[in-house]
Amino acid sequence: MITSSSSGSSRPSAKKTMKRTMFLRAMRDARGAASRPNDDSKTNEPLRGVRRPKGRETPKDRKMTKDEMIEWFNAAPEGSRHQRTLWAARKIARLTGATDGGAYRALLIALIEAERLPWDHPRGHRRPM
Repeated sequence: MITSSSSGSSRPSAKKTMKRTMFLRAMRDARGAASRPNDDSKTNEPLRGVRRPKGRETPKDRKMTKDEMIEWFNAAPEGSRHQRTLWAARKIARLTGATDGGAYRALLIALIEAERLPWDHPRGHRRPM
């Protein structure tokens, strides 16, 4: 029977295998702990109770009234009506978490309804478009 020496074998020893397994488990656990949120899922840093909000974190489930949408449309930079509508729709989508298309559709509906309102209506404080 021919036995191979430890230096020529392609299979690592049990001791090396155990060390590697323990190392990989420790790395996995450390990586998992860093990526897992705490009980308070609003914290930015693991294992800390202090919330440090980032600038990009805004409430995305905010509802917006049609009057607010029209105000954003009126606040849009100068340009054609279509350009102002696109700008306002992107702004509304970013503030509310809606898609650009959904915000565009809601804004168009709000603008059409505002055009139909008479000037003396309580919500009829619109500027000519």
